[in-house]
Amino acid sequence: LSSRGLTTELKVDLQKKLEAILDAIAGAHEGVGYCQGMDYVVAHLLRILQETVEWNAARGTLPKVIRSAEKKSCNTFLDEVGIVEEAVFRVMHTFLTTYNIQHMYWPQLRCLKTCCRIFERIIEKKLPVLADHFDYHDLEIGMFALGWFQTLFLYIPSMPAPTIN
Repeated sequence: LSSRGLTTELKVDLQKKLEAILDAIAGAHEGVGYCQGMDYVVAHLLRILQETVEWNAARGTLPKVIRSAEKKSCNTFLDEVGIVEEAVFRVMHTFLTTYNIQHMYWPQLRCLKTCCRIFERIIEKKLPVLADHFDYHDLEIGMFALGWFQTLFLYIPSMPAPTIN
């Protein structure tokens, strides 16, 4: 939530929403709970979906699956009922269940580590020069791939935010 152009007030608001969504996800997915990396995904969803969700809520065009939309009576009521939080929660819940990424966050991170090992083998097979370069410099592919997979490729510190939006 450290994007440039955000006011302190907006950052505080987004931080509260982020915390509420992560708590809800941890409660709904007890076998997974909270795992580092989820915050990147949820924060990104918050940044890119907030205005769209609020705009659709004001127009009364939110999907029926967002239950708090039924309680909406005016724009100032949006924050109280948590329409944005519910929409982001539902997207993340879909990622975890329908797209089955909860395995990336399971305790001991076994699936995540397996994905990193597979990624390393793919690089060795398909890009042997790059693999040799990493080996020469003692770079473990898992050191950067772990963050990529865990955050759905949102953890790229050297990339400007507009690049990943």
